[in-house]
Amino acid sequence: MAAADPLSAAALGVMLSPPILVLSVNRTAEGGLLTLLAMLFAAFWYGLAMRNSRMACAALGVPDSIRLEGTVFGPVAAITVNLASRVLAALLLMTTLPVAAGYVFNEMFVYWFPNFGFAFLLLAFLATIQLVSRRLAQRLQLLLTGAAAVGMGGVSLAALYSGSLPTALFLPASFDSLTPLLAGFMALSACDLAPVSTGRRGRGCGSTAALLVAGTLLGLFSVAALSVVPASRLADSTIPHLLVARGALGQGGRLFMGAVVIAGSAAAVNGLLLALPVISGEMATALKVPLSARASTRLRRVTVAAACAAAAACMAAGVAGSPRISQYLAAAILMWVLRHGFLQLAIVCLLLARRRGQRPAPGGSVGLWLAAVLALTLFSAVAVAAWNWPLLRETGPWMAAAVGISFALPVVTRRFVRHHSR
Repeated sequence: MAAADPLSAAALGVMLSPPILVLSVNRTAEGGLLTLLAMLFAAFWYGLAMRNSRMACAALGVPDSIRLEGTVFGPVAAITVNLASRVLAALLLMTTLPVAAGYVFNEMFVYWFPNFGFAFLLLAFLATIQLVSRRLAQRLQLLLTGAAAVGMGGVSLAALYSGSLPTALFLPASFDSLTPLLAGFMALSACDLAPVSTGRRGRGCGSTAALLVAGTLLGLFSVAALSVVPASRLADSTIPHLLVARGALGQGGRLFMGAVVIAGSAAAVNGLLLALPVISGEMATALKVPLSARASTRLRRVTVAAACAAAAACMAAGVAGSPRISQYLAAAILMWVLRHGFLQLAIVCLLLARRRGQRPAPGGSVGLWLAAVLALTLFSAVAVAAWNWPLLRETGPWMAAAVGISFALPVVTRRFVRHHSR
């Protein structure tokens, strides 16, 4: 279960974070029932994709998805894709979430305390926990994620009980079917932070449970939001969750939701600090960097320290307050979505290679067609939805630079390792 697996709790924490919640409510206010159906489809797609990934890892004897991608496209390409998607999105989330929590703390609880001061203290506190005790950080993750999930569920039930029938759900303001579909994929893209390998029995259940819980809570909260707040206010609001809590429970509900936002932000940041060392370890192994137990511990600490230092530097430089930060974050999450398709494309190539007798790969014809359909569906949906999406035109050069840097890092690292291993 997700509750027993810290990495599954990390994935759930990111999927329930305030930016994802805002995205879900905004798009549901625009698309109504169509958005919920799109989220259901995305959850089904991700569930099939994770099952395919687990089968592929088990059949090939590789412990993680990065090495599975590297088997087909090479380690440099696999690491580039993960740096430009999961790692980039994680760093942007770690920059914005503490500031959002600081804003809530300053506006609702302690007015004289600077919001950026709280943001830096929260980041420093979580970094200290990670560096002092990994087990303590895992227990804290379970606690924070549970608090955020219970709080969201409680506010949703209160809004449904006190509100009226959400008729706006059946009368959407927009009938564009592609934007809700893209939003559904983006909201649940962090499900791959949970382990995909099958090293021990039941390992894959946590990722599935996290996906189900996140999809259910996001859908429930979005429906509840429409029952207490007009869709026109929710569609463009940057704090729809606070409007919902106040509409359902008054000022006390607003304060309660503020505490949930802080817990959710902390859960997402702490979860990313748990997941990033795992990703960096997988990248190092893909580059054939020898990692002993002591070296793995050192790499984990260096990754945590570097990620927190990068997030703190971005906050100090004012990146979190930039009007374009939401666009950068959305573009990074979109690349995270495309990374799922990249993994399924790798599985397609492995299955085709098995049919030619070149190397072992999972499944048979059913697995081949399933992986092919999954990859084709995702890439087609993203390509068509983003064709006239202003976000890509505005952030295209920046994202191209991010991909270029992401490509340079593994190339330089690989050459460095080869030079010093001679």
